[in-house]
Amino acid sequence: MQLCAIFIALVLLSACGVSRDASKSPRAATEQLLLAQAVERSFEDVSVPILKDVAVVMEVAGLTPDQYYVRDAVAGHLARTLGTRIVDRHDQAKYVVHVMVQALGTELDQSFFGMPQVQGGLIPIALPELPLYKFIREVGYVRYAMNIYESATGRLAMTTPWYTKTAAWRQYTIFIFLTFRTSTLTDPPELSRPPAVPILTPPPAEPDGPN
Repeated sequence: MQLCAIFIALVLLSACGVSRDASKSPRAATEQLLLAQAVERSFEDVSVPILKDVAVVMEVAGLTPDQYYVRDAVAGHLARTLGTRIVDRHDQAKYVVHVMVQALGTELDQSFFGMPQVQGGLIPIALPELPLYKFIREVGYVRYAMNIYESATGRLAMTTPWYTKTAAWRQYTIFIFLTFRTSTLTDPPELSRPPAVPILTPPPAEPDGPN
């Protein structure tokens, strides 16, 4: 009967919602892994035979500072798989590889049904959220292509297709306490669970009176 009463109270006080948040910086470890492993997964589709055993200069253009990670990761992949040599000077290179990063970031989606968090008001106590169902998903997304130019003439030698990949992390919470996670990441960091007990907050300090 007590469990039924608690369940009915949660239903009566429940709220639901769906939200999407922009990525936050500085990037947390999970967010960094999502982006890095999305880039790594994109290499499954990269095929640039004209760069085999030749010297190239790597350049990049994008809308975020993370674009340089994509450039260096692509350069490492070309060196490992094709024997491409990365040089700094155009007169030493046969081609200039210009990496165009169209998107590199994360999206965070949340769905919630239950009692939302209650902040202390008249009484010095705050209750954490009590979810009957909560779903959190964070997805790392990358999309880029390469324009390859002849270093001596600047003539366009090849344009690759757009390479698009994602990596995802999900967390489900059911009936307040049952939490489990799924992920496409390799060795994702273990995240702490939200507190399952009320958080006591002290009342505001009273101003000092006259001596």
